[in-house]
Amino acid sequence: MPQPPHHCRRWIRRDPNRTRRRLGVAVAAALLGPPLLPASAALAVADTEPPTTPGTPTVAAIGTTDVTLVWTAATDDVGVTGYEVARLHTDYIVISTTPDNEITIDGLGPSQTYQFWVYALDAAGNRSPASPSLRLTMPPGDGQPPTAPTALTATTIGTDSVTLRWQPSADNVYVAWYEVLRINPDGSTTPVATAPQHPPTGPTARVGALQPQTAYTFVVRAHDDAGNTSPPSEPLTVRTLPAAPDCKVSYQVVNHWPGAFQAQLTIHNAGPVAIDGWTLRWTFPGDQRISHLWGAEPVDLVPPEITVANTTWNSRIPVSGSVQLGFVVRYQASNPPPTDFLLNGDRCASSG
Repeated sequence: MPQPPHHCRRWIRRDPNRTRRRLGVAVAAALLGPPLLPASAALAVADTEPPTTPGTPTVAAIGTTDVTLVWTAATDDVGVTGYEVARLHTDYIVISTTPDNEITIDGLGPSQTYQFWVYALDAAGNRSPASPSLRLTMPPGDGQPPTAPTALTATTIGTDSVTLRWQPSADNVYVAWYEVLRINPDGSTTPVATAPQHPPTGPTARVGALQPQTAYTFVVRAHDDAGNTSPPSEPLTVRTLPAAPDCKVSYQVVNHWPGAFQAQLTIHNAGPVAIDGWTLRWTFPGDQRISHLWGAEPVDLVPPEITVANTTWNSRIPVSGSVQLGFVVRYQASNPPPTDFLLNGDRCASSG
């Protein structure tokens, strides 16, 4: 009989009462090696069985551009992981995926016909046979336009912009947005602004990039989600305000005595370019008459409208620069200050 290993002999001497049983186990383990695994654990079985065929898709909800489909779920020997929904329209197929036996598909066309069918998938990539197909014609779209907007008004008028407001349109479904159009002199229209249907203060739009002291005509029309457009509103004509003056004239009485006074006018160039050559016109509201003039050449001194021009030495007014002229005026009944200063035909701001 072969001898047990050395370490077994040492263990046997230490506990002789349990020698035979423990020695037999140790020898058997040494001779037979580790136990074998069950065949079911050693060999992995590939999943090649596809899921069962899903049920025919049916309509759960439908609009003019979207539809929700449901179908009877497929089964699988391991588990269904999701579905592919095929959509055929004209000559192309679109595949959508979903983990459940329900899907909502949007972006469809009103009155268009589609065909749908479903495949089931499992984790191994097996695909079921196609379900029976559903042929579906979408409902017709909204063909009714909104009513025309009313009561178009200008709430704010500036030198280069206007703000418009109007009463909202009505629609059989929903008014989506408004479009502001400018009517050109030749009768054509130019879109200049848009506005949503329900801002907090009602339909309103600001139109910018306008010219000062210019008349513009606007109309508004409404659009719905189906692409229908309302008739235009009644037109509104608005004149923008004059631009801020590029000049300012300061008037000052420097001396006064009964029936006459001496005054001084200062012309300030507030514009972006120098003024080369100028004519100044103003109005004396009373019975004033100029008797002496300096710093300017007389053009028309007959009241009430007075016109003078530059001299040879003060014809240029640089940017942010100024020139002065003076005169002596006689009067009898009244002596109100001059008004309506125009420099080269453009109105100037005034003070004094």
